[in-house]
Amino acid sequence: MVGESMRRVTCRCHCAVCGRHFTGLEAFDLHRAGEYRERRSCVSPFDELRLASATEAGYCAISGEHADGKPLTLDPVTVWVSSRQIGLEQRARFAALTLGSTL
Repeated sequence: MVGESMRRVTCRCHCAVCGRHFTGLEAFDLHRAGEYRERRSCVSPFDELRLASATEAGYCAISGEHADGKPLTLDPVTVWVSSRQIGLEQRARFAALTLGSTL
């Protein structure tokens, strides 16, 4: 991709229960089911049409630290985004991938 900007997508919040990574709180909240003050559970992004994959080559630098105190960076990770925040072209591409999925 010569001449194109290679912007890396980073995880801005992730779920301690299922380990998935999200671009922000809106996407994170979409993957949770149940009432806020009761027991909640994780929903697979493949089952939640309001979520889309922002990238499968993102990274997460908020996953803690190594024993020596240096930040632990996970790379690559799939980072999920609210489909409301992405363009129609990417939404259509993701829908096509989901339809062809064997999951």
